[in-house]
Amino acid sequence: MLSTAAFNALLKTLEEPPAHVKFVFATTEPHKIPITILSRCQRFDFRRVSNQTLAEHVRHVLKGENVEIGAPALSAVVREAQSSVRDALSLLDQVLWYAGNAPSDEAVVAALGLVDRGAIWPVAAWSRW
Repeated sequence: MLSTAAFNALLKTLEEPPAHVKFVFATTEPHKIPITILSRCQRFDFRRVSNQTLAEHVRHVLKGENVEIGAPALSAVVREAQSSVRDALSLLDQVLWYAGNAPSDEAVVAALGLVDRGAIWPVAAWSRW
């Protein structure tokens, strides 16, 4: 996030931009951006991806890195990412740092700090993590 002074300097640039310059801003907290900035921008709100799409993407990334993880471990990473591609890749980095390039399902669960759902809700025991 920018300070008030930085937003004011940005506003000056946005009001008189060079013809050859395009600005692209990205934030997960648009409510913190002053209305004076927002009113001069074209806004695109991106939605989160489905768990299935995210799982396919993570599988593709893992294949490119020559790393394999089991389906339960992949499911745990995708669920913990809550449909965020950025968060899924960050979690995947953490898992691979913690558990190495051939992580077991248990190592992934430990790296993510998860608790077996069956320990809390016996009805959910079938879904494990």
